[in-house]
Amino acid sequence: MNQKPAVLIYTHSDQLGDGLLKLPAIAALRSAFPEHHLTWLAGCGSSIFKNQLSPLIEGIVDEVEDSIVLGRHWRELWSRPLRDRLYHTIIDTQNIVRCSLILKRVPHECFISSAAGFLLSDKRPVNKAEYGGSIGNRLLKLIQLASGRDVTPVPGLNIPQHYRDLAAKLLPAGPIYVGIAPGAGDRRKCWPLERFIRLAQDQIQQNRVPVFFIGPDEIEWLTT
Repeated sequence: MNQKPAVLIYTHSDQLGDGLLKLPAIAALRSAFPEHHLTWLAGCGSSIFKNQLSPLIEGIVDEVEDSIVLGRHWRELWSRPLRDRLYHTIIDTQNIVRCSLILKRVPHECFISSAAGFLLSDKRPVNKAEYGGSIGNRLLKLIQLASGRDVTPVPGLNIPQHYRDLAAKLLPAGPIYVGIAPGAGDRRKCWPLERFIRLAQDQIQQNRVPVFFIGPDEIEWLTT
């Protein structure tokens, strides 16, 4: 059993886009809790930090878990989730009251949640208006509230060297590259592909090289 005080960071699920937006705040977790065991739990879906983005949080988060179902059904209120664990702090990063009520039944000493206007939280901010904005800003503010530290987002990514080597091979030094990511977890959120193509053509006119990043859901665009 881990002897370090444990911190649980709960999220509904993590997809690629949201995961990338959370990275600067996640990088600040270690400075906020330098002596704690940090567990990231996606209780209602999969976590991108369990697989594709796992190298980017190595050395920051000690454990990523997405196989534990926690927060999906109201009937979980009559159970005692994770009863064999005790967390020094639980940080609830989502706002669904059902999930928050269930999560609060996990043994803990301090519970932080912005759900229902921080009604369920053991600590509340003086100015709740500061907890708006981007998903990354909201996460950072929750980390600050939980830790009592004035932590700041950490720029840059902990990219393994073999990925850097591959990028240098595919995109050799010299040109100015502009990355374009036309996909999304929900295709309904995407711009029409033609707009991205026009954007790329505009970058070429400005002597920049457009680079498209696509995922498995956009493979058919390779033949467009």
